[in-house]
Amino acid sequence: MGTSAIGLRCASIGPRELALAHQLCPCFDEVVFLLDPQARPAAQALEDAQRLGTVATIQPDCLIPSIGLPGDWAWRCGDLALLALQAHLRNRGQSATHYWLIESDVGLHLDAEAFFDACRVRPEDLLAKHIRPASAHWRWHETVAPFCATPWRCDFPLLRISDRALDACRTLRMTIHEQLQSLDRLAPNDESLVASCVIAQGYSFESLEHLFPEVFHYYSTVRAFPDTPHCRQQTDGSIVHSLLPMNDFIRKNFVAKLKHVQPPDHAAFLRHRIEALGPLLNPEETEHIVSALILGGHL
Repeated sequence: MGTSAIGLRCASIGPRELALAHQLCPCFDEVVFLLDPQARPAAQALEDAQRLGTVATIQPDCLIPSIGLPGDWAWRCGDLALLALQAHLRNRGQSATHYWLIESDVGLHLDAEAFFDACRVRPEDLLAKHIRPASAHWRWHETVAPFCATPWRCDFPLLRISDRALDACRTLRMTIHEQLQSLDRLAPNDESLVASCVIAQGYSFESLEHLFPEVFHYYSTVRAFPDTPHCRQQTDGSIVHSLLPMNDFIRKNFVAKLKHVQPPDHAAFLRHRIEALGPLLNPEETEHIVSALILGGHL
């Protein structure tokens, strides 16, 4: 089967990244901290990371040479982190049939060993949450449509991909960017490229929420969950993405959206939002949100 490996994608190394790596160590032969080129972790943090795993820097030019990447590649092209993990192992003479990638803001509020062991027996080339056809209105649809007849998408914070499927993704990324140099089109993001490539090549896939229906209730790439004792209690047995402090939660879920609501409709909007987020909030937290909005002059 080769080496079992997971890449921990992080902009730096701090308490959150180290705690997550500590959870992952019993689950994998290799835990690799995948750093952006501009990351400058403190010496002590780097030393702590090296005790838990290995550290690699994502160097795009070494992964897919002679192509022009967009300036926001670190955000848009997360598949380069997977390629960096693959290259890191190959350079050490190791091989893996599958590679996991996890972002540092994913919370494993469950028995991580049991979860990854259950996935280990799955044969699919791609395991990710919410693998589905992309809507024609989705931002990245038109960027990948010229290269894959039917664009697909998936959630990217936690996924597993096979070695052969990752090789195909590398080839597609190089092909796209070589053509983009002259076509001046927007480069596709990671989830559109990886999901579309896997389906176009006929590789197998499965959505994680179908395999683990009780695990992903608090996992979203859009919705924000408050980091409160109530929410943490609710998420026991879950994989969570993303957790925000309450003030950030209020700004994202209420303040930002209130700007697009006329004052006469504020009460109805507030009632709807609190109902939608109800499973995450106890009465005290609901009262805190309303008070913060009033004191902040948003209502």
